Amino acid sequence: MILLTGATGLVGSFVAKQLLAEGYALKCLVRPSGDRKLLSDIASQITFVEGDIMDISSVREHLVGVHCIIHCAAIISYSSSMQSLMFNVNVMGTANVVNAALEIGTRKMIHVSSIAALGKKEGQTRVNENSKWEESPNHTSYGRSKYLAELEVWRGSEEGLQVSIVNPSIVLGAGDPEKSSTKLFDYVYKENSFYTDGYINYVDVRDVAAAITTLVNEDHPEQQFILNGGTTSFKNFFEMIASQLHKKPPHIKATKLMLSIGWRLTAIYYFFTKKEPTITKETSKISKFRYEYIADKSIEKLKLKYTSLEETIRWTCQTIWG
Repeated sequence: MILLTGATGLVGSFVAKQLLAEGYALKCLVRPSGDRKLLSDIASQITFVEGDIMDISSVREHLVGVHCIIHCAAIISYSSSMQSLMFNVNVMGTANVVNAALEIGTRKMIHVSSIAALGKKEGQTRVNENSKWEESPNHTSYGRSKYLAELEVWRGSEEGLQVSIVNPSIVLGAGDPEKSSTKLFDYVYKENSFYTDGYINYVDVRDVAAAITTLVNEDHPEQQFILNGGTTSFKNFFEMIASQLHKKPPHIKATKLMLSIGWRLTAIYYFFTKKEPTITKETSKISKFRYEYIADKSIEKLKLKYTSLEETIRWTCQTIWG
């Protein structure tokens, strides 16, 4: 039996589908208010258990009889208003999962982290699993929260839990256009005009699910894997989406001043609407980064074959918009 957290999100929903396809018995820990629409086609095959990773007793209860927990649940936000909640969920929630697994005697844990949690030295452009974390203004609050969450997982390893960590880049796939990275596709679909002079590291959600399933099937204790299908400019990325959707691509390069004004305006918009802004001070900063994340280890040890960006975009656009 496997327990999956974060199953209602993009990554978690595809992990659930992959595990069920391989015949695993699956429990999904969901909050009572959780939106399960990404699981609608497989809901009858899942045992849903209600709980919250912030409540260690509910995690402990549902880990009984489970040999592996896959921890996908997290908050991804670049808004300052969400920082306190994000650190609580990403760090303390992960600590609760680790502690509950240790108490119950769960054998294996697979933790879904992020490339944002990896170290980046000044002047460094290529990052791998051995890149050590150093405090830097180039890190986001989200990245710090995921790095601290990893420390909790490694603590669990030292106390006897068999752990593996995956660090996906921006996960692309057919999810909710109003949530996660799928908002990037929706941005192009709505024919917005601006693009940033930066680069995007990307990975197909189906490849992430395949890597996690391999870690369930095989033992790779105390190992960490970058999951990254490649790197391209935002301009090229948006143009590829626009071509598939037959839309006008973003064509105006956003200057530093535009980005500075943009995140301030969206902060005001959030104040009145309480809707998560797309442009924040942090997203405007990271949009200019040009890091390349090296996924050679996942190719060698997990035998992962990455889906091309062209295929990912085609599949995502056709699945959502037909």
